[in-house]
Amino acid sequence: MPRFYVPQPRIEEGMLSVEGNEVKHLRKVLRLKAGDEIIVFDGFGKEYEGTIVEERPSSVLIKIQNIFSTATESPIDITVAQSLLKGEKMDYLIQKATELGVKRIAPFFSSRSV
Repeated sequence: MPRFYVPQPRIEEGMLSVEGNEVKHLRKVLRLKAGDEIIVFDGFGKEYEGTIVEERPSSVLIKIQNIFSTATESPIDITVAQSLLKGEKMDYLIQKATELGVKRIAPFFSSRSV
């Protein structure tokens, strides 16, 4: 079942409305249509499982079947030990490690560090 991110879902009477650029992504990229099941998450720990019931020119309506609360942070404490890198590479490593949920980054000098 595809998972789809909607930053601020509009919910009324058990129906979730997807609007804006997300509609194009649902239709053209994921090729979802009425009757398809989907999980929508908001990035704040809520997931909505439902079925697409109606496609409009500027929105898609999803009938919510289940609502789940999920933990937004991993219960695992991950530490990355990384020798210092040249230029922008260290910044890139920190960015990507943070996106993956790393709790600590321990930079160090090594005999091969430049």
